[in-house]
Amino acid sequence: MSTDAPDERLSVLRHPDLRRYTSARFLAAVATQVQTVAVGWQIFSATGNPLDLGLVGLSQFLPFVILILPAGHVADRYDRRRVQLLTYVLLAIAAAALLALSLAGIENTAPIFGVMVLFGIARAFNMPTGQALLPNLAPLSLFPKAVALNSSLGQVATIAGPALGGALVLLGVGVAYALSVVLLVAAVVAVAGLRGGGRSEPSREPLSWVSLLSGVQFVRSRPIVLGSISLDLFAVLFGGATALSRSSPARSWKSAP
Repeated sequence: MSTDAPDERLSVLRHPDLRRYTSARFLAAVATQVQTVAVGWQIFSATGNPLDLGLVGLSQFLPFVILILPAGHVADRYDRRRVQLLTYVLLAIAAAALLALSLAGIENTAPIFGVMVLFGIARAFNMPTGQALLPNLAPLSLFPKAVALNSSLGQVATIAGPALGGALVLLGVGVAYALSVVLLVAAVVAVAGLRGGGRSEPSREPLSWVSLLSGVQFVRSRPIVLGSISLDLFAVLFGGATALSRSSPARSWKSAP
């Protein structure tokens, strides 16, 4: 049982920048989950091909894999607050584009995949920048509580977002896209109001492969960090596969009496 006083537990929310940062991350996470459900529903309704659902995920995943190292480099070299704001603006533009395509009644799925690529690019830069921005905003005494709060809200968004998206698509994918736009615009406003975490001028360190791969070198040079990351990677990868196999119809049939 926690021994923290109620006022101490709420101290994170009393900090203006942490409140704005946390709100923006939560709103964007919910918007992303709602939008993902709506895109999947729209694509499958248009084509009826389950493979296209995989391509929706791939269109976001490939930009993330390709740009994750440059994105981390950008987060280290430039004003993280401005980079974070730009990524939220791009996410809002992508959501608005999906809404416009839905209202126009376009049946061709190619523009939707194009928007999802833009969405993946924005997320590739958003994630490392957001993670690196939190330590710049949170005082040392509040940092553990801020991390715990953001992690908890992220889990809430992961659970509630798809449920909300599933309910909204019954009213029409346009409704789900409209909510995503509203939430992401609110996130833009919240990030725009940040006062801390900025940098007076960009880093003057020259861009090179050495600087680009410095994070990889850092992890490789520390066995404890490398082992922890590798363990988490395999747990997520194979844990998901195990969960799918346990819930598969074939397994359920074999285990039936």
